[in-house]
This record gives sequence, structure tokens and C-alpha cells, in this order.
Amino acid sequence: MTKRFAVVFFTIFVGTGCGNRGSGGGPPGDGGQPIDRNSTDPPPPPPGDSGQPIDRTDPPPDASEPSCLGDFSIGSLPFSNSEAGLGMECNSSAPTNCLDGWFITVEGFCRCVAACSTFGLSEGDNCTTDGTWVCRHVGATNAGANHARLCVLNEWNLCLYE
Repeated sequence: MTKRFAVVFFTIFVGTGCGNRGSGGGPPGDGGQPIDRNSTDPPPPPPGDSGQPIDRTDPPPDASEPSCLGDFSIGSLPFSNSEAGLGMECNSSAPTNCLDGWFITVEGFCRCVAACSTFGLSEGDNCTTDGTWVCRHVGATNAGANHARLCVLNEWNLCLYE
């Protein structure tokens, strides 16, 4: 009786396709094609896939966004204040409180800067010991297009004169 049960069970199990994945009994939607596990060919792409690798690199930067701040103006007046420091807020639109008379205006906001020559510095030299202010030959990209070698705050990311 045990042998007859085993033969009947085996016939029913195999005959229904259960456990017979290699001959078209795969899951719904796989096309019923057998999988050749010895093949070196890559499997075909799933439906709706071109088979091309996905480009996961960052998109190129937006050309409309400048990489530096160029909309500023530079000014110099014959007033100086030896007590002033770099980055002080100007006391007026024609400031008299800047160290050597040099100032920069960005979006209507004025800050005192200094000419590199005031400290005997060359382009690229640090104006402060911590290196936050550096001598740069900055140049505006707006209609004024003025430029000068000034001690400027690195954070401002001002455009360099070319």
C-alpha cells in the first residue's frame, strides 16, 4: 500500500507542473521559458526595459546659475580709518569708516574691504591669520564691470577678474 501511494503522489505532483520549473511551469508572466543556468549570455531585459545601463551620474550644472557672485560694485574714497576692520558695515553709501577707503556693495549692502597693497600682500596671500580673508583680484560681471585686488571674505565667492 505504501508503494502505490508513493507512485500516485509522484504522478499527481509531477503531472501538474509543480516543481517542474525548467519546462515551462514558471511563475505567471515569465513566458514559460526554461532558464538555462549554464548559459554565459546575459538574460534578456524585462518587458519595457531597453537593457541599457541607467546613468546615475549627477546632471551637469545649470548653465544659467553662475559659479561665482559677479553682481557687485567696488568703490574707494579718500577717507580712511585705522581703527576699522575688514568686513565692517559701511556707515553710509559714501563710507568714511573703512580702513583704507575701499568698500564693496552687494545687493545694496555695503562692507569695508581693503586693498591688498595696504598690507603689502600679493594675490592669493591671506589677509587674516585664519585665512578667511584672502587677497583676490575680483571682477564684477555686471554693467559696472569694475575690478581690483582686494582683501575679500572667501565666503562671498566673488568672481575673479580675467
